[in-house]
Amino acid sequence: MSEEWIDIDGDGQADGVLIDEDGDGLVDVAVMDTDGDGVADAVGFDTNVDGVVDEIYVDADEDGAPEVVLFDTDYDGEIDAEAPYDESSVAPPEDVDAPVDQGPPSGLESDQPPIGEPLDTDGDGYAETIFDDVDGDGIVDAVYTDSDGDGYTDVHEFDTDGDGAVDEASLDTDADGYLETTVSDTDYDGEMETVFTDYDADGVVDEAVVHDAAGNVEAVILDADADGAFDTVVTDRDGDGVADTIEADTDADGMTDVIAADLDGDGQVDVEAYDSDGDGTFDTEEDVRGPAPGGDEIGATPADSSEPTTEGLGRIT
Repeated sequence: MSEEWIDIDGDGQADGVLIDEDGDGLVDVAVMDTDGDGVADAVGFDTNVDGVVDEIYVDADEDGAPEVVLFDTDYDGEIDAEAPYDESSVAPPEDVDAPVDQGPPSGLESDQPPIGEPLDTDGDGYAETIFDDVDGDGIVDAVYTDSDGDGYTDVHEFDTDGDGAVDEASLDTDADGYLETTVSDTDYDGEMETVFTDYDADGVVDEAVVHDAAGNVEAVILDADADGAFDTVVTDRDGDGVADTIEADTDADGMTDVIAADLDGDGQVDVEAYDSDGDGTFDTEEDVRGPAPGGDEIGATPADSSEPTTEGLGRIT
């Protein structure tokens, strides 16, 4: 079965859907919202399989029961007869459920825009927005927007779980034509809590920032060596805006081998633990309380040490 949404009155809103139930390329059913209120009030059928609707059931008062049936008795494309709807004498074709029992398609209820047609949504004379149906179910689940009119998509919004709400959006924040930043509602609570960024435009995420319900940064996950795999996690466990722990995989084996922690919340590393032999077990722990020499940045490697350090953790916001 295939569906095609149409804009009957040219107002930019979908108010009808043509349905090919048997996949022969011809319209079998047409569902229409003739008054533009978002509720289907007429359903037509092609009874002789010529691709043209010749029988229309009209529910003018939108109470779920048709009052009138319109007929094209000579199949010339023109309605030439009409009769009150009588369920006992006039019924839809046997192979199609009565449309008045099905209700309007979900797309009509939400004033769904036409799919795949560039639209000028801000009235500036440039069609900058395209609505798309990625999964082919007849309902919009993606929106592409070229906000600056340069011919490249700046914002791609997507409904990944089909609930009608955007839960992922990719952005071109530096106007280079590449969508390098993605914000995501990973727990589907209506809040975008995770930001993924591909700084070098190689198609691989370099950084992920996770926020709490209040919008504060909880953790920053990094691909510090740009090998395509996350290897460093910086976490603010107490929500004060200052990093408390850092975990790093320095040998790219997929396992954390360095952990540094700020136990007292002063922004300085207090304890470091290492898996020095790479067996997956931390075997060395150092108490490094006290002022951080030199105020090294996160992940910096001092000249006298081959191990990364987090001395001077600082803020992660």
